[in-house]
Amino acid sequence: MSKEEFVVNADSPKVEYEGKTYYFCCSGCDKAFQKDPKKYLSK
Repeated sequence: MSKEEFVVNADSPKVEYEGKTYYFCCSGCDKAFQKDPKKYLSK
């Protein structure tokens, strides 16, 4: 995962976590986030 900015569209992968929606540039990133969200949110 990077901190690269991208345009969110209807096809953007997303994950709901603790009442918030997180959008990702690709499906690999959303899967990694789902495995360990706290790891990525602490960065």
